Amino acid sequence: MTQTLQNLLIILGILIVGALGWYMYSETSQRALDINGSSSVQANIQTYRQQQATLRALSLDVEILSQPEFRALRSVTEPVPQLPQGRANPFFPN
Repeated sequence: MTQTLQNLLIILGILIVGALGWYMYSETSQRALDINGSSSVQANIQTYRQQQATLRALSLDVEILSQPEFRALRSVTEPVPQLPQGRANPFFPN
């Protein structure tokens, strides 16, 4: 294969990759701008509004926090024992 043919093939490959990238980028930006015709966006908005209404209807009863049984609860965690500290730089050879 001659040097000229090799250079032409490389240039052709770069042009094809660039054209493909431009095509994919322009398709993505067109889909992002087409909000009115998209039914999936409308469905997502409807789902969001339903979930928001469900969450707003929730009410929390905080009366349990003042009951003696709740106030009698104690933590059962144990303190972490102090271990001797290692070297300042563990990757530095001795």
